[in-house]
Amino acid sequence: MAKGHTAARVALWRALHVEAAPLPHVLEDQIGLKLLAPDEGWRSRGDMDPQFTRPFRASIVAHAHFIEDLVAEQAAPGVSQYVILGAGLDTFAQRRLQAEPRLIGLRPSGVLMDTFKRFNFKLSFDKQKISRVPEQVQIDRSLAFLKAIGQIDPILKNWFLCADGKDEGLTHNVLLDRSSLLREIASWKDSDSDVNDMSFVLWNGVSDPLKGGLSITYHARSGGSLPAGIEFSEAGTLIRCLQDPRQGIVELMATATDLWPEIYWGVAAPSEYLRKQRTFQDRQTVGWIGYCPHPLPTADFPDLAELRPTRSQGTIIVSCADIMDEKNVQHVKVVGESDIKLMELGLLPARS
Repeated sequence: MAKGHTAARVALWRALHVEAAPLPHVLEDQIGLKLLAPDEGWRSRGDMDPQFTRPFRASIVAHAHFIEDLVAEQAAPGVSQYVILGAGLDTFAQRRLQAEPRLIGLRPSGVLMDTFKRFNFKLSFDKQKISRVPEQVQIDRSLAFLKAIGQIDPILKNWFLCADGKDEGLTHNVLLDRSSLLREIASWKDSDSDVNDMSFVLWNGVSDPLKGGLSITYHARSGGSLPAGIEFSEAGTLIRCLQDPRQGIVELMATATDLWPEIYWGVAAPSEYLRKQRTFQDRQTVGWIGYCPHPLPTADFPDLAELRPTRSQGTIIVSCADIMDEKNVQHVKVVGESDIKLMELGLLPARS
């Protein structure tokens, strides 16, 4: 069975929850670990540190617990089939052999892919620069960002702490209760944290990504192997649910880059393109919509749909007028040529 990096990491985090979290466990799942059969040293990996990954794991297992309870609840009145889009290493069927409804796991394609496009959207921090920003300033910026993006679309209006269940999570809206965000940030701290290291994971209170369910991860840490930045997961929700996806993502990027001059790159692009089709595998890419922290002359990029200057003296790049499709040869060609030109100009940074 082919296993993606994200699916493997999530499976290991679910297993690590059983090993590291106190009883009672939100989710008992070590089957994915057995299926993966990783090397003995997997627990020593930087992305498996029990303390550092605790909020990530909390988000993962809480979401899984909620969904599985919902499936069991819906099975009672007669729902007979449960389809997982992008099943990865989901083990619901193995852990509940007698369960109804019938479970089907699949990777979206064809008609399903038209319904929900797999996208990544990430804004990357320069680790050294963000480490010099006082934590209080980062908190103020984060709250200002969350408040501002609520004007873009209703699905971005509320942000809650991740919790063991939906009802509990919905009691902690960080825009109404600043102290809840401070508690979330404090929960990430460990003995290796530098003074300005700061991380949090929030969700918008909607469980179903097909109806707008979305989470945001903020990670500003000078050390460790994980990249620093702001990431929306699953970004396909933005493509599906924003009233104007292109304008919405451009506004999200503009808002973030106005607040964080430490952002050295931004990209929103189909996940498959980022994994397999980018021109330079060791470099960033403009993707569908990207951010470069330098002014770019229109004459050097005649085929792009839009170059929008930002107040931070950078440029938001829209490669295609329509939502980028990794199967569209013209879309891939335009993005590739833009990356090549940026490389020639010395403006395409290495991947973090």
